[in-house]
Amino acid sequence: MIVEISLTVPPDRNLVRFRVNDRQLSALMDLFMDSLEKNKEKYEQLLADLDESSTETSILERLGHKLTERQAHLFKELLKENNIQEQEICEKYGIDQISDLTGSDALNITVQSILPQMKRGQEQPANQ
Repeated sequence: MIVEISLTVPPDRNLVRFRVNDRQLSALMDLFMDSLEKNKEKYEQLLADLDESSTETSILERLGHKLTERQAHLFKELLKENNIQEQEICEKYGIDQISDLTGSDALNITVQSILPQMKRGQEQPANQ
């Protein structure tokens, strides 16, 4: 079985699109769940900050906003824990600092950089 995963925010703007087989999908879900569990407190705080910082009900509207100071701080910690350089992200997204990222940028970075980095980190002990 082949599954196509596509995240589109806002409509007609493809952030991520890829195909996976059932084993890859299972591994991706395991990796995602491990990431959530490992960083549960940070993600809960990010979500709490989103709830407190916005009266808007639409996730699409919130994803277009820049990260709050607290969210940027937590996101920097996630980058550091996964050996991802802030400067690299800033250059890639044409920003001066992490707090200039939008929610959709942070989601994109999570899917394209943080999750693959975590997967590589999990694979290394098995290969040694």
